[in-house]
Amino acid sequence: MNGSNNPQSWYDLPLMQPMDPRSIISFVQFDNNAGGPVLGVFQNSATFLNNTAWVASPLSLSAGTGGTSPTCTALAGIQDYQSFVAAQQWINSHGVVRTNTQLPATVQKIIFLKSGNNFLTTFFLDFAGGVTSTDIQLSIRDNSVTGGNFLDSATGTVPAFTFSGAFGGTSRKLAICTNGPGRVSMGMRVIDNASNWSMFEMDWNIVP
Repeated sequence: MNGSNNPQSWYDLPLMQPMDPRSIISFVQFDNNAGGPVLGVFQNSATFLNNTAWVASPLSLSAGTGGTSPTCTALAGIQDYQSFVAAQQWINSHGVVRTNTQLPATVQKIIFLKSGNNFLTTFFLDFAGGVTSTDIQLSIRDNSVTGGNFLDSATGTVPAFTFSGAFGGTSRKLAICTNGPGRVSMGMRVIDNASNWSMFEMDWNIVP
């Protein structure tokens, strides 16, 4: 590694320590099949990595219509009128997701979130038909390239948020509070009901 904090080559990446997603996320929850929100629990996961053939992710961003439209909520309460109005206006002035099939799939994964612990940004994910999972973890995407806290990628641990329960179907809400502005690539690691490993990449733009 050179003096830069960023990798300069593929030789750098496996030697890097994984980054802690808590530097970006202060709160996250994901709706399971029971229709209830499941709090993301932080842990140093020994199952985020695997030396296996990864497949295309069964996840995609929901079109966001009707009751599945993205939202931004001021958690400070309506008595904080300035935050309440800022949250209401933020969706109209920024938008969170855009799933236009005439756009390249890569740019459809660009997501805009409201910065700050007082604001909860929500959007929705769809599972491909018939695919379910009981093992979903969220971390920084590039952590999947490192060897974790150990050199052996099959046993190295990665800091991640884990979600319990069964997940599948469409319009599963992901709700997030962030610590501050920035741009980061996040990865949602899924082991599906056919034991396939996949990573759903999201390009988060966190703005004031």
